[in-house]
Amino acid sequence: MKRRIFLFYLVLVTLVSSAVALIAYRMASDLYLSEISTSLERDSKLLVHILNAEKWVESGRITDADIRELSELAQTENEPPWRLTIIHRSGKVLADSQTQAERMGNHVDRPEVAGALKNGTGSRIRRSPTVGWDYLYFARYVAEQDLIVRLAAPLTAINAIKNTLLFNTVATIIAGIIISAFIAQRLSERLTKPIAGLVERFGSRSPKADKRAGSKDEIGDLSRTLEQMAARIETVILELKDRNARMDTLIDSLEYGLIAVDNQMRIIIINPVARRMFDISEKVEAIDKPLIQVLRNLKLNDMLEEAIRTHRNLTDEDIMYHGGKRIIALSVSPIKPLEGEAGNPGAIAYIRDITNVRKLEEIRSEFVSNVTHELKTPLTSIRGFVETLKNGAVRDPKVAEKFLDIIDIEADRLNHLINDILELSEIEGMKHDSDTSLFALKPLVDEIAAMLEPATQEKGITISNKVEVFIEINANRTRIKQLMINLMDNAVKYNKENGSIDIWVEKAENSVTIHVRDTGIGIPESHHSRIFERFYRVDKGRSREMGGTGLGLSIVKHIAGLYGGSVQVISGEEKGSEFIVSLPQPPC
Repeated sequence: MKRRIFLFYLVLVTLVSSAVALIAYRMASDLYLSEISTSLERDSKLLVHILNAEKWVESGRITDADIRELSELAQTENEPPWRLTIIHRSGKVLADSQTQAERMGNHVDRPEVAGALKNGTGSRIRRSPTVGWDYLYFARYVAEQDLIVRLAAPLTAINAIKNTLLFNTVATIIAGIIISAFIAQRLSERLTKPIAGLVERFGSRSPKADKRAGSKDEIGDLSRTLEQMAARIETVILELKDRNARMDTLIDSLEYGLIAVDNQMRIIIINPVARRMFDISEKVEAIDKPLIQVLRNLKLNDMLEEAIRTHRNLTDEDIMYHGGKRIIALSVSPIKPLEGEAGNPGAIAYIRDITNVRKLEEIRSEFVSNVTHELKTPLTSIRGFVETLKNGAVRDPKVAEKFLDIIDIEADRLNHLINDILELSEIEGMKHDSDTSLFALKPLVDEIAAMLEPATQEKGITISNKVEVFIEINANRTRIKQLMINLMDNAVKYNKENGSIDIWVEKAENSVTIHVRDTGIGIPESHHSRIFERFYRVDKGRSREMGGTGLGLSIVKHIAGLYGGSVQVISGEEKGSEFIVSLPQPPC
């Protein structure tokens, strides 16, 4: 292992040194070229100024000697002079500082000349075919005299710099290798010593472990040791993952909300039910966040704080308004500390939505109150008239007959009320109706119309049965008859004199819709949301006078719901009423 570390370190140092040297070499070359290019550009401006001032081209005095004299102005010590060339726009060389102009060819196709003619300036690094040297050319177009001034700097200095850099680089790499060899030797010793200690401490002593594949040096021993440790850690991690997955599944499967916080009131557990209760999106990161910041529920926050502080179980209720008014039951318990730990590590809250429970309790209480009231009223009347008869009214035949008629009416009301209550209770206790058959609706409507004929004739009401003869419905005929009796009886009771009732049915592929419309007194819109409640009456006094129990429309609603249907009303005060019952139908 020591030998491998030693060799690796030397190779690494060699590669890094070479890379650094190459980069330095390239940067120095680029920097020198940039400096020369800047100087050429600056000197070209100066030469253009001189040429414009002297007007040599216009006077015809420009010669190779004049240009050579100008070129020497830019010459640096111990270097060849910069080459200066004056070129006409046509490409003809007018003068050159290092050769005779008449011996030079047309330069219009030179890259730097073409660039100057197109853009005003042009530059290029290339070998001169005239003198055979590498130059950095810079050309500038002089519009006043319609010619191009070209300066060329020889690159001999760059080649000298490259040679110097190359020598210094090689020397530096050799010195770095020698120094690195010493450092690598010491480093390998320092690295292998603690590795050997780890292997000795954590390595397996079993023969099987010693026979595992791998190198037989310190690295091989370490790899085998780490492999054993990784296997043990992987086993523990898998067990923890499995345990956490089971716990998460249990928490997510709870029907109530669950929130746990630490003793700093930061959330450590919150299940999906609790998120939905408090309208917290799944995208919101709640773990490790302060409870009050995520939930903003002061009561729950105070209860958890008190449970942590007092180590007591607490219960209470709260009202929430996320998605409408809801009542929730809160049960908070402190989390027991682990063995050996001091203080309370946090608390856990169980949250249940009891809105429906409270609503059912309220409905039950209201139902009992209404039933008691509805039963008590006719019984009180009956007892009063019976008491009157006992006190001597029975001896007067006219009075006795009148009182007995009233007792008979009240008894009939009691009978209707009890029957409706039993009917409603039976329907509510059914999950579905299995006693169904296919029957026609038109004869059923005719049958009910005949039953109501005495009442319709008394008020001069006309019933129009517009149901098509071919329309049939798959349901319990007795239930549908009860539904239609309630709707049609109400249409007669609350209709006006000489009014009318229209009944028709619309049949779709998978449903039947029954319409019962009258021309009666109508129902104000403010009552529409409650008319299907038990014992609810729009006009209580008038309903009792007409013999209504207040359960008819509630029975209609529950019969429709028994078949997965619904009922709705379209009505307005003094505008008549239309009840629409929609019943799903299985495909034939």
